[in-house]
Amino acid sequence: MAVTAFTLASCTDRNANNDMENPFLVESTLPHGAFPFDKLKTEHYKPAFEAGIEEHNKEIDAIVNNPRLQPLKIQSLRLTTVVAF
Repeated sequence: MAVTAFTLASCTDRNANNDMENPFLVESTLPHGAFPFDKLKTEHYKPAFEAGIEEHNKEIDAIVNNPRLQPLKIQSLRLTTVVAF
């Protein structure tokens, strides 16, 4: 984790606006979808992490705000209350 924190801290936003150069953010054109490690640079990590976090936050919001799941949420709260006492 320390390595990840160091890597993120050392990243810059120089290429943040140019997603086409970031190998994390585009689909590989290599055989079998292999990752182009030769194109990877330190500054590619931060935008990739941010994009991944944003994508997952949207997925979580879709689950949390799904009206079909509200009865499960209410039941879960009831069970938590029963277990707490």
